[in-house]
Amino acid sequence: ALYRYWTGRLDYNDQHYATAVKSLARAIELDPRLMKAHDSLGLCYEALGRFDDAVRSWEEAIRLNEGQKTKSPWPPLNLGLMLTRLDRLDEAEARFRESLRCDPRFPQAHYQLGITLEKKRSAGEAVSELEEAVRLDPASAEAQYALARLFRRGDDEEKANGALRRFEQIKAEKDRKKSGSGKE
Repeated sequence: ALYRYWTGRLDYNDQHYATAVKSLARAIELDPRLMKAHDSLGLCYEALGRFDDAVRSWEEAIRLNEGQKTKSPWPPLNLGLMLTRLDRLDEAEARFRESLRCDPRFPQAHYQLGITLEKKRSAGEAVSELEEAVRLDPASAEAQYALARLFRRGDDEEKANGALRRFEQIKAEKDRKKSGSGKE
């Protein structure tokens, strides 16, 4: 089952989604409790535009996740991301909160919850979630940029400018690393 799972993951990474579905489905046949295979299958189905199948796969991954000693925050996060893209914000919010119940220190879930709350016009809650995302992952340029945007909308120019400066510093550092110089 693990071999089929990893074959499916490699095919997914290479954007061979239909082939990945076959490998992951075979992994699930061999081990129906392999939560990661259900999670990855959801990613493939989403990439193929098979949203109902993706939801079913992630819901099964989430169900299996409940029985794990250490719960993965990824299945509810992945489902929440797709629901956000489908503009099903209330459902997405619930899934991001579920992801945080699995791992309260998961910066991606705080970030996505913050973005969703922003879209739902809950700016105060959005700022809190984005600030937590930044606290947990200070190198998150996306979270800094989102904070700058929210602060600007709230007419707090000082905080907006500070977040924007941090965003620019992070981006410059990433660009330096990408170019290989690492020097200022």
